[in-house]
Amino acid sequence: MRSLKIAISVPENIFSQAEEEAKIMGLSRSGFYATALAEFIERHREDHITSTLNAIYAETDSRMDVVLAGMQAASLSPEEW
Repeated sequence: MRSLKIAISVPENIFSQAEEEAKIMGLSRSGFYATALAEFIERHREDHITSTLNAIYAETDSRMDVVLAGMQAASLSPEEW
């Protein structure tokens, strides 16, 4: 994978915390920021998927059919609790 150099501005306190965390984790500065960006992107991708599913189910009745629910319940063997 090709790497690109970028210049970014971050508040000094965040920069200091990132430097310390990178050191603790044994990562270079570039490795730390690349990992942080990848995790941020993945987290927000999951948020987008959740939002999309929520929108779909807000418009669609997702309750199980009563007959099907009864058939599923009947197929379970009795258990003692």
